[in-house]
Amino acid sequence: AFMQSRMADPHGAAHGGSSQTMVYMATFCVVGIGSVGCVSAGLLADRFGKIETIALSNVLSGVCIWVLPFVPSRAGPLPVMLLAGVWGFSVNADSAQYSAMITEAVPDDRAGTAVTLSIACGFVMTAIAMYVVPGFVQGLGWEGA
Repeated sequence: AFMQSRMADPHGAAHGGSSQTMVYMATFCVVGIGSVGCVSAGLLADRFGKIETIALSNVLSGVCIWVLPFVPSRAGPLPVMLLAGVWGFSVNADSAQYSAMITEAVPDDRAGTAVTLSIACGFVMTAIAMYVVPGFVQGLGWEGA
């Protein structure tokens, strides 16, 4: 929804906005680059540690998602696409690291339950955000949400 609202032009690409195809491709790339981020985070975690990798990915994704709504529309779609791509790269990078860290921190007979609970909490938080954020966007715009 964010990429759609920031990149699409109600007058179409002929007026300097992004075509619907470009919006779809940009959204796909933001989601798809997350897989590269997960693999990269795994390599970083093996070299520098899981906690350090989790902290780095959380800070990077947090900064990106905080700055993204404030990128001026007049800057065009490229800055939004680049920043959204960095966010997509970093936002899921910590998930596998959390799961791996949980399996190392809890007793073996409880590891499966602990990982399941962790993932379920992540899904619940995502579902709540998907329900709440559109109301904030409608009332305050992306900058206020």
